[in-house]
Amino acid sequence: MREDTAGPCGERAPCDFPYRMQTGSLGDEGKGSPRAEATRSGNVAEQNGLSVEEWQAVFNALRDAIWILDADQRVVRFNHAAECFARHPGGFRTGLHCWEIVHGATEPIPDCPFPRMRYNLRRESVELKAHDRRFEATIDPILDGEGCLAGAVHVVSDITERARTEEQLRWKSERLSLLLQIGEMMAGLHETPQLLQTITDGAARLASLDSAAIYLLREGMLHLGGTTPALLVELPEDLRAAPLVDHPHITRALQTGSPVVLADSREAELTDAERRASVQRGLRSLVYLPLVLQDQSLGVLIVGSTEGLYQFSDEDIDLLQTLAHHAALELEEARLSEENQRWIADLQRLSELQQQTQAALQQSETLFRSLFQEHAAVKLLIDPGDGRIVAGNKAAAEFYGWPQEQLSRMKIWDINTLPPDQARAQIETVRAGERFFSELQHSLADGSVRDVAVYTSRIEAGGKDLLHSVIHDITDRKRAERRMAEQLSELRRWHAVMLDREGRVLELKREVNELLAQAGQPPRYQSAEKTDD
Repeated sequence: MREDTAGPCGERAPCDFPYRMQTGSLGDEGKGSPRAEATRSGNVAEQNGLSVEEWQAVFNALRDAIWILDADQRVVRFNHAAECFARHPGGFRTGLHCWEIVHGATEPIPDCPFPRMRYNLRRESVELKAHDRRFEATIDPILDGEGCLAGAVHVVSDITERARTEEQLRWKSERLSLLLQIGEMMAGLHETPQLLQTITDGAARLASLDSAAIYLLREGMLHLGGTTPALLVELPEDLRAAPLVDHPHITRALQTGSPVVLADSREAELTDAERRASVQRGLRSLVYLPLVLQDQSLGVLIVGSTEGLYQFSDEDIDLLQTLAHHAALELEEARLSEENQRWIADLQRLSELQQQTQAALQQSETLFRSLFQEHAAVKLLIDPGDGRIVAGNKAAAEFYGWPQEQLSRMKIWDINTLPPDQARAQIETVRAGERFFSELQHSLADGSVRDVAVYTSRIEAGGKDLLHSVIHDITDRKRAERRMAEQLSELRRWHAVMLDREGRVLELKREVNELLAQAGQPPRYQSAEKTDD
């Protein structure tokens, strides 16, 4: 766009030059010449019921500046609005080149559209900027009967308002595009720290400001999650976490669900905590944007300026509010994602624990088989509730003479010779947590009875209490004990007889000694004279 210093009148500003509609003596007035075209225009006006003066008045009333040029780029005709663009000392007049009148130049300007139009024989245009106004200059060719260039119509329109509208639309489009880009970046993140940093970076870019921060609300406390620029390591702890009650502007934003703007933090009424945070980050103008999702307050996004005062426009607030709402959604999704990840991790740990438990059970089953099924000792597992034999090992099947399957359908009093009530009393003793030992008699499948020593303890298997009994066959021992008891009894009887015989012999010896003593002779049996202690 060309920057020009011509002084436009703007929206039909008063012109310093009087109106005059003139035509110069430009030579050929035949068909196709600008003068002929002007005359023909007058004839057309008359044919449509307009006088030349009326046609000129209409031409002059147009808001756009218009002038007609001949093939040499000299002005043939112009309207009132064109006079406002004159920089020539003599004002806007016919017979001069347009670059002399409008630009005060001695030759065509570099980006003049006339040469391009002359070459293309079609409309060309260029945008010009003068002071705070913007203009669009278009030039259309006037062709003669043979299609050759006879002149041109030059129109200059003030497009300042249109340009401003387009600029605003372009700005909004760029901001919306940036907002979409930030949203896509946030949507791709599921870790809260990275998401928080992306939110503050995006908010600062969206507002074209240099400072942003985000605080998350948990149990009445504000926790600083991320800042732009990044956090300083030495940032005081009271600026990283603070009670919500110490920040009334944040409280108001969260309670109302609407942004709270501070035009100048130096002039605003702030609490000590708010002023400390503002001074620490050098904030001047700032806005508090609530992060609210379905009446749930997640935190607040703060965007501010540090280089000076900044006036937040409605468009700024709308864009930042949209970002804050999107940020709240993404933060909640990140929280749910992290919670889901924790659940998955818990499930994985549970699965690993189940696998370990399964492995342990398999090891336990292997150990059970080695300690129970394959053990050489006779073993029974008994249900203390009903006395049912849950299982018997191979040694038990061999000892009792019943297959293992049949043993598991029997009850303990089917083999215990004690009455059922006494057997139940023994079971209750073990069930109460006491170890139990007893010597009993068990019946075998062949009808014989064996003496057994039973060691019983309570165990837990599959969440159920069972009695674990180890049975030792002590029949041979009991038989030996009975034989030993009989032999001992016989020995005691023989010993008693022998003791009685020796007493009688000793008594006779004493009697002989007494008779010899009466006869005056010495005793014959010296041992009989000894007395027992």
